[in-house]
Amino acid sequence: MIFALLFFAVLSLVVTAVPGALLGLAFVALSTRLPLWVRCVLLPVVAAATSVAWAAVLTTGNHWWPAAALLSFAATAAAGAALLLHQTRRALPPRPAPVWTVR
Repeated sequence: MIFALLFFAVLSLVVTAVPGALLGLAFVALSTRLPLWVRCVLLPVVAAATSVAWAAVLTTGNHWWPAAALLSFAATAAAGAALLLHQTRRALPPRPAPVWTVR
């Protein structure tokens, strides 16, 4: 029985987090023409929209809706921020190699 409980707990985490993470990645990947500050402002808005969608789907009668909304918000924001950080670091010029003095 404990294995069934663990299986359904992991399944619910995956079902809740993966769509939000994919939406965060898709938003950052498709908004490359926008300025960086606009993308940074809109990413939490998209994350909040996913959490509101989970709250609407699960309704307030279900006592798990805050956890699902929080998990979806965190997954969307984290995945989008990670890709945004990767894209901005890739756009920076490479650092010059440090010149060490030889004694």
